Amino acid sequence: MNSQEQMGVYKEMEQKGWLNYSDIYRAANSGVYGRMYKLINTFDPVTGQYAISSTEEMNAYLREAEKIPIGLMLYSLIIFHRTTRSALLRN
Repeated sequence: MNSQEQMGVYKEMEQKGWLNYSDIYRAANSGVYGRMYKLINTFDPVTGQYAISSTEEMNAYLREAEKIPIGLMLYSLIIFHRTTRSALLRN
C-alpha cells in the first residue's frame, strides 16, 4: 500500500466517523489527522489567522501528507488503532 492508498484509508475512516475530532486531537500519537486538527486550532496572533482555516487548506494539507513515507503512515495508523481500542475498552 502506498501513501496515497493509505490516505484513502484515512479519508474513508473519517467519512465513516471513525476519526473523532476530540479523541484524535487529544491523543498523544494521532498521526496525520491529529496534526491537522492541532493546526486547525493553532492561532497566530500576528497574522490573526489559524494555521489551517478552510476546507481547501485541509485538503492541501492532506495532499501533502500523501507524500509522507508509508512507514510513518503505518506507524501513525497503528498508534491510532491502539489509542482508539484502549479508549473503547475503558468505556
